[in-house]
Order: sequence, then C-alpha cells, then structure tokens
Amino acid sequence: MRAFRRVLRIPALAAVVLACAVLLTAVGIAIGPHSKEALFAVDRERSDVALDLSPGAQRTEVYDNVGNEIGILRYDIDRQLVQIDEVPDDVLATLLAVEDNKFWLHNGVDIRAISRAMIQNLTSGAITQGGSTITQQIVKLRIVGNESSFSRKIREAVLAARLEEQFSKEEILEFYLNEIYFGNGAYGLQAAAETYFGKNVSQLDVGDAAFLAGLIRSPGIYDGFDDMDIVGKRRSMSLQSAQDAGIIDSEDRERFEERGLPDRNRSPQRTDETLKRDYFLDEVTEALLAHPALGETYQERFAKVYNGGLRVWTTFDPTLQRQMEEAVLEVLPDGSDDFEVAVASVDPTSGAVRAFIGGPEFADFQFNLVTQGSRQPGSSFKTYVLAAAIEKAGLYPFDTISGVGPCTFPNPPNVDYEVSNFNDNEGVVGTVQYAVLKSSNCGFVRLGLRTGLDNVVEVANRLLGRDLENSFRPYLSMSLGAQEVTPLEQAVAYAAIANGGLRMEPHFITR
Repeated sequence: MRAFRRVLRIPALAAVVLACAVLLTAVGIAIGPHSKEALFAVDRERSDVALDLSPGAQRTEVYDNVGNEIGILRYDIDRQLVQIDEVPDDVLATLLAVEDNKFWLHNGVDIRAISRAMIQNLTSGAITQGGSTITQQIVKLRIVGNESSFSRKIREAVLAARLEEQFSKEEILEFYLNEIYFGNGAYGLQAAAETYFGKNVSQLDVGDAAFLAGLIRSPGIYDGFDDMDIVGKRRSMSLQSAQDAGIIDSEDRERFEERGLPDRNRSPQRTDETLKRDYFLDEVTEALLAHPALGETYQERFAKVYNGGLRVWTTFDPTLQRQMEEAVLEVLPDGSDDFEVAVASVDPTSGAVRAFIGGPEFADFQFNLVTQGSRQPGSSFKTYVLAAAIEKAGLYPFDTISGVGPCTFPNPPNVDYEVSNFNDNEGVVGTVQYAVLKSSNCGFVRLGLRTGLDNVVEVANRLLGRDLENSFRPYLSMSLGAQEVTPLEQAVAYAAIANGGLRMEPHFITR
C-alpha cells in the first residue's frame, strides 16, 4: 500500500456540521423554508444510516485447467476489482487532479468548493453546481441518490464526513475506482481500461487517464463511440489539469493531445478466439446456474453467476482441445457440411470433461451436439451388450455364439424383427470374440437375448448414467444401438470401462 502523507485535521463530522451551520446562518434569508429541513437532515444522518464499502456487481471469470482465462460471464455490468497498488501513480494522480484535487487533505467535503456551490445554488433557488468530492460521489452513488434538493446535499456532506471517519483514504479511493461508471457498460477502472484501450489497468498512462477522467461526470456521452468532439474537449481539459498539477509538462500534454480517441470496444471477450471453446463455456454456465451452493432459487444463482465476481476454474484442457480440432480437420479437411461432428474427451479416473467439439460455430449454431444431440449409437452400443454378457451371463470371449444371417426373431405383439449382417454377410457360428471382431449384427442380437435384455438395460443404464425415468427399454433393437444417446454419455460410459467399470460423474468445474 502506498504511504500517503496525511495532515492533522479537526474531526470530520464536526467540521462539516460547523460549516453547514455557519453557511445556513449566513444565507438563512435565501434558504427560507429549506433551513429547517436541512438541519433536521444533519441530525438524522449522525447515526441512522449504515455505511459500508462492499463492492458492487462484478463479472465472473472462467479459467482453464492451467489458469488461462477462457471467458467472462456478466449480465449488464462489467466490473473487475483492482487494488489501489495496481494503478500507476501518475494515472491515479491524474484522476484525482480532475475529480478531487484536495482528496488527501479534506475530511470528505471540500468546504471551499461546497460553500461556493451552495451560495450559488441558494441564490439561484435551485441546484446548479455540485462541488462534490470523491467521498461525496460515493455517498450519492450508494445512499442518497440524485434527488435535487438542499437537504440531499446536506445529507451527502454529513455522510461523506462519517465515511471518512470510518474508512481510510486508501479504502475510499480504491472503492471509488472500482465503483464508478465509465460508459459503454464499463464499471470500474479495470473494465474501462479493457473497454477503451484493450489494456490491463497497470498498463494505463496519463493520456488514458485523462480520457477516462473526462467520462466520469457524464459517462453516457460516449456510448456508441459517437460524440468524439465533446470527449476530445474533456480530455484536453483533463490533460491541462494534469499539467497544472505538475504530473506532466507541456510537451507531454501536446503528445497526448495528438493521440487518437478510442473508436470501438476493445474489451477482450476471450483470451483465445477458438469458437469451439464457447460450447464448453456454455456448459460451465449451465452447471453454475444449477449449483445449489450459489443460491436456493434460480434468481439467486443467476445474480451470483453473472454479477457475483466469481472465479471459476474448470477442467478444460486447451492442448487437448487443439489436438481434437486438428484431428477433425484431418478427417474432414473440407469441412463437415454433410456431417454433424461432435467429440468429447473425459478423464476416466475423475470424470473431468477435458475438451469437446459441440458443433460448427457457437455464434451460428448454439445447439450443443455433445450434450443435447441425442443420436442412435449403432454398433458402438454393442460394447454394453458384451459387458452385460460377461458380467451377468458369465460368458467368455471363446464361448460360442451364432452370427449367421440374415436372421429373424419373434417380437410379439409386433411383427418379427428381421436383421441382416453388414453388407449382407452370411456370418458364421463362431466365438464371441469373432462376433466382436466382425461386429456381427445377428450375433449381437442373439448375445443380448442369451444375456437377458433386462440385464443389458441394467448395465447400459449404469455405464451411461441413466435413471429409471430415462432408462433404456428392453427391445430387441437395443442390442444394435437403436435407442438414442448423447456423445457425452458415450464418452463417459467408455471412460468407465477404461476405469475398470467404475463410472465417474462427468463435471466441468473443479473449484
């Protein structure tokens, strides 16, 4: 923490109350009926209002398994907290030179500035000038609001004094830097640095700070990056304030004046622009929104996920994701217009979902084939028939099974179930191992019947994580993969086989 020089001052609240009393007495005739209202406000704010500097809504950041940011989640507020030590000294000095050049000296209220403003306001009969310090701006943002009245200004001053007695200057300034709105959806200095300059707050310079300082009083003027004339003039005024404060010289000011103004939102939405990764981030989001630890209701969880400033570490492996995408391109070098491609990779020992391709491009195709794309698995389902035959029926690879086809099976009350082997192969009576090698359709229907279709259902449900409501049905066609599964279910089930038959629940989040 910086060691800032503090000065000896009279108690803050006493100073403000005294100043208000003297000012109200001096201009009592001009105030008229407002004087009683204002003094009551001073008395009321001495103890009734609780003060705190808890942070406002913050964005959630999501990281891969090696700590790289893969995305941010936010609703309508983009904010990331920074500590005051992260802000360069000259940037901090520039912001203070523009917004509150006596910040380190006053007790929350700049008596001279507010006296001038109040005299002007009282003689005009309306609130036409502010004179607010940074501390007063915080009070206005968090407590008293924007009501245009004398009592509100008195309340603001008294509460600002109380805030300075309760918190250090460093705490107040750090809160302000994280709370203030800079337009274009950017709340706080870090979000502003990213939005306008594509930088981290530690990379800002005086020119950047002068631009941002010019936005604070009317942040909406530059929404859409349209009104460059007004923003340019405000930056010039801020640079002049920085020069007057001795932060820069005239040459520096001229150099910063020549710099172009931000013309678009430069906030990096992802550190890696791989669109396939968005499918993963979408699943992480859904997992968070369903997590009971984040709230009892969906509304509570939504607020926590999008405005709670969470730091979420996931199972995502960027190296494996890249290898997966390269493998798809190798098989389908000209794209996959005639195919739907979905790939998932699951760690057998933990159930961690390491990577997947959920579709072509998330921006254009937001249906996740890995988790939502139920398809008939075909012959890949035969693995579960084989597992059930070994576990439930006690069969061995060298036991005999008939793979002769075509074959017909009674299927009451429906018509008989007729099956052919691949390419109308006649097949043979051979071992279970041979039926597996040839992927014999007739052989596996017979193997399912010999094992018991209910046994096949039980094993398949266990490996694929199905409950009774979503259970497979003991139909003859089941042995040939006629009932739909998702690619993620398949990946998890095959991972369970690789893990000695122990299925691990798939997950996307580690902490």
